[in-house]
Amino acid sequence: MFASRLCVVFFMAMGVYLSACGSDSGSNQTPSQELSSESRSQNKDSDQKDLDNKESDKKDTTKKEADTRVSNALIAYDSLYDSRRGDYLGTISFGMYVWMADNASGKVSTVKSVCYDNQDSCAVHGRLYQSANAVDACPSGFHIPTLEDWNALWDFLSQNSQLDGSFNLTLGGYCLDKRDSLVCKNQEESGWYMVAGNGVTSFASVGGKTSVSIAKRDEYYSLRCVNYTYIVAAIEDLPVCDSLSAKFLNSFYVTNEKTSFHCTGKKWVDDFSNDCGTDGSSRVVNDTMYICKYGEWQVAKISDSEDSCTTENAGTSYLFNGIKYVCENKAWRQFTALENAKGLCKDSLIGKIDSIPNSAGQVDYYKAYICDSTGWRTATMVDFIGECDSSRAYEILKFKDVEYVCRDNKWMSLNELEQELGVCTPKKQGEIDTTKAGQDYICDSASWRRTGWLDYVGECNENRLGETTSYASTRYMCLDTGWHRLSLLEIEIGICSKEKLGVFDTTKSGTKYICDSTGWRIAVITDYGGNCDSSILEKIIEYEGAKYYCSGSAWKEMTSVELTLGFCTSEKKGACEAIGSQYYCCSSAWTKTNAQDARFGMCTSSRSGEVKIIPDTAYVCQKNNWNVSRYVSDYAGICDSVKIGATAYYLGVHYGCTYEYGFREPTWEKLTDNVEQALGTCQGKNKNMLKEYNGVSYLCYKSGKWQKRDYRLPTCGPENNLERQIIVDSSNYKNELEQFVCDTTYFKNGWKYLTEIDTLAKKYCTPEIAYEVYYKDDNTTWACDTSYSYYRWTYVGYTH
Repeated sequence: MFASRLCVVFFMAMGVYLSACGSDSGSNQTPSQELSSESRSQNKDSDQKDLDNKESDKKDTTKKEADTRVSNALIAYDSLYDSRRGDYLGTISFGMYVWMADNASGKVSTVKSVCYDNQDSCAVHGRLYQSANAVDACPSGFHIPTLEDWNALWDFLSQNSQLDGSFNLTLGGYCLDKRDSLVCKNQEESGWYMVAGNGVTSFASVGGKTSVSIAKRDEYYSLRCVNYTYIVAAIEDLPVCDSLSAKFLNSFYVTNEKTSFHCTGKKWVDDFSNDCGTDGSSRVVNDTMYICKYGEWQVAKISDSEDSCTTENAGTSYLFNGIKYVCENKAWRQFTALENAKGLCKDSLIGKIDSIPNSAGQVDYYKAYICDSTGWRTATMVDFIGECDSSRAYEILKFKDVEYVCRDNKWMSLNELEQELGVCTPKKQGEIDTTKAGQDYICDSASWRRTGWLDYVGECNENRLGETTSYASTRYMCLDTGWHRLSLLEIEIGICSKEKLGVFDTTKSGTKYICDSTGWRIAVITDYGGNCDSSILEKIIEYEGAKYYCSGSAWKEMTSVELTLGFCTSEKKGACEAIGSQYYCCSSAWTKTNAQDARFGMCTSSRSGEVKIIPDTAYVCQKNNWNVSRYVSDYAGICDSVKIGATAYYLGVHYGCTYEYGFREPTWEKLTDNVEQALGTCQGKNKNMLKEYNGVSYLCYKSGKWQKRDYRLPTCGPENNLERQIIVDSSNYKNELEQFVCDTTYFKNGWKYLTEIDTLAKKYCTPEIAYEVYYKDDNTTWACDTSYSYYRWTYVGYTH
């Protein structure tokens, strides 16, 4: 009732109010009972530690499955450095709260404070402060507790009353200024502590009844500062957000939401971050440790734990963030699936066999495990029934509905035969028994085997040598090597003995066999001709109706070609022969070939590009084949300066060797003019020559074309060698004289036209006067040039 009135008074008179008014509890949250991993101090004493562990066991059954866990105490003690005092101040934490361990006692210039009755020291109860600016007396980040903060503390202490003394909430009374003097009351009788929002809470004992009133300006009260861890599990765990708390609240990280929330003064809103403040700080929320890394809250890893794995706690199990670990080799190792199910395999469990329930919740007898020096392993049959050794030889017992026998120092399951006939033991050696299916078995060497003919025909010894006997339609003969089972072949042609080595024999079917050290085998060609090597090279034998010859490495059947032409030997290599219309050439063997290979020899890679000419065609060796050449040069030769003017007829086409001065090399060109086809082009050796075609004379002169003449000269031959003819060309409009000479030495029985220089020099150009010079009366110089396929006077230059 008083709290309600306090809120109304504050609201109307001062415009401020205490948070969470109207209820003694002030909050519906239950204080978390986790230990912050940020704590670096020890619990106050062993009794306190035992008490904390006992309480923790009540609230977490997983403690029974691990020696320790990430949170194993209700509260944690720590300290912080106060730069204003230059000293460390103790803190005590539970849940999301970090309370100062003692009342504030430092002087602050902005806050009016006194010691009780103006004593020299405030060490026991701390200083008393007026409410104005009192928060300045708190360390940085701490604030005056709200009514909800006090209620959370009272709730925590009511559930854990044994921790009352841990918080050191002393009964320091209060003081007031009265007529320039200080009046102090109720020390050791009641404690008066400031509440955020200009309030004060008082109590006569910790855990006892409390009251809340408005703080008066001239009164002095105890101050206990508080802060938060700023990390909680759920939104409902956040403190009250109102205009008062918004002044000192920072953002809280909510682990369930994986984000931070900040107080707007009216409600908590998501600020879409998980900022954590100082890297390395850690908190435990709902048995999960969170650590501040890279500026954000993260679920901690085992390596972040302050609980180290050392030689002292080797073998200790540890529940960390819901995962169980064991300390081995100075490092935490995660439990295996089996260890999670059965616990750690410790010395006290050595030899214990346990099994895991199946999916139906029933114990699976076939999935049992045993704890030994190596840890948990799958239990084997030996773990249940003991080792098989010589003392238990041929002992039979049943395990998991299966019968086993101890044999050869190991347990073996009985096979179907042993289940029917019993186990074959040394005492049963030689016994023959019959199965329900009518099959006979004999106990031999401690195992059942099917009976054989030897078990019935007896031993083969020297007294029975050569004796034959039958069993189950099989014939046997006693030899010095023992009973020999006769094959059908041996029954027909006898045993291959030492006396028959090298002997041939033939079965009724006509197959030939030879007796050798391996027995009878089908005879092969080497049995008749011997091993084929260089010593019997080309030896010929007949074998199974065919002729074979020794190639030097193997017997080969002679082909029909070899029978006709003989062997393809090195002496015949490259030679070609004909059988009828078909040609064959000898390479490594007789190879079927064509007429060209037979005519020119085989076209091989070494002859590539080689040309062969027959009267009407040229062939070229290309890619191991003789192909008709498409080029006239392969048939008539290269068109060069010697052949300029010559003709050739190839593959139905007339060609002429022509040359265009200054433009290209001499080349074969197709001829379409009948005169050129008959006489050649008017170039080179035809220059200045007079020839006949179809009874008509043609002169090759300056124009480069054959010019028809109306006259005919007699045939140029030995009878008129060097004879000259002078005629008048009737077709020449100048009616000039034309002179010719018959020279069978240089012009091949043709008449040569004498040029002006020939006439003036009184000698025509031939090799006899090569390079001779003639000086013309017009001061020009001419030389006899025989460097071409024809001879001519060539202009050299002017004479000076």
